[in-house]
Amino acid sequence: MDALSLSIKSGKLVEKFLNSERKKENFQQIDSIAFPSSSDYKSEKLYNDVPISWGYITWVIFSILIGILIGVFAAYLSWKCNSKLDYHIGFRIIFSIFAYIFGLIYIILYFTMRWDVCQTLKEK
Repeated sequence: MDALSLSIKSGKLVEKFLNSERKKENFQQIDSIAFPSSSDYKSEKLYNDVPISWGYITWVIFSILIGILIGVFAAYLSWKCNSKLDYHIGFRIIFSIFAYIFGLIYIILYFTMRWDVCQTLKEK
């Protein structure tokens, strides 16, 4: 082997070694990010950094209340119409539960598909 081919091979070996060392450093950085040790952060600072505003709390409470009211109204419509159609009590309960869970969808479908049927029947 001549000196030129030896220097090229040794240069490639040095470059390979340096690349493997860089990869090890990158993996160590990724590991420290993905799997932090307990000494990297304090547990009491985990939730104190995120401030919660009163507007957000009010919005959440308002959304929950509106959702409950829509669900109750949908369950009421389902129970009333299914009573007029003389469904068995078990079916009325099941349909009312599903109407409560899918409240807004049920109300939209009720007024588009069942309004006329339930209005023409007399309550039993």
